[in-house]
Amino acid sequence: MCPFQHGEQPPSFIFQCQNPGILARALLRRDGVAAREAAEGALDSAAELIERTSAKTLSPHLLEWRAELAAVLGDEATRKSLLSQAIEEYDSIGAPLQAARLRTQT
Repeated sequence: MCPFQHGEQPPSFIFQCQNPGILARALLRRDGVAAREAAEGALDSAAELIERTSAKTLSPHLLEWRAELAAVLGDEATRKSLLSQAIEEYDSIGAPLQAARLRTQT
């Protein structure tokens, strides 16, 4: 069931915060290492938006997006570290299923 009443729209800032991360992931999946600079820029934008809007519940997503960049770059240690941080953050915001999903990837 949708948490919004009929006619209401979800807060657009959530989508504004997620869009750069989604873009970064799409670029990395399409272009691989060649998308590094664009992906880093998009992730920096996402981080700034999350910080500016206090959308702290999106912080673990940002860590996941950064972990995907690390994986594309072949930096397994950073990928694992970022996923571990994301797990901790998901647990801290009460998202145990997201944390469990990531535990299967570390």
